[in-house]
Amino acid sequence: THLPENAVIASPSGHATLNNAIWKLQTVPKIKHFLWKVVSRSLPTGDMLRRRHITREATCLRCCQHDETINHLLFVCPYAQQVWR
Repeated sequence: THLPENAVIASPSGHATLNNAIWKLQTVPKIKHFLWKVVSRSLPTGDMLRRRHITREATCLRCCQHDETINHLLFVCPYAQQVWR
């Protein structure tokens, strides 16, 4: 599914300034939506899915070494680190 370009998404409490900065970025809407999901901790990571009792396993499916959190997924996972190089 795609987020309509004119869609309004409520800001998580305490993130109003960051939320405003994200939506004012000069980039395509899907990038803004992804960044908003990152800062609002709403990406469906293994850790988040386990907390919501959607899955039992939270281990990163790429490296199989650690729980898949947003931090791990974007920065700590060896596969993510290869992207950032």
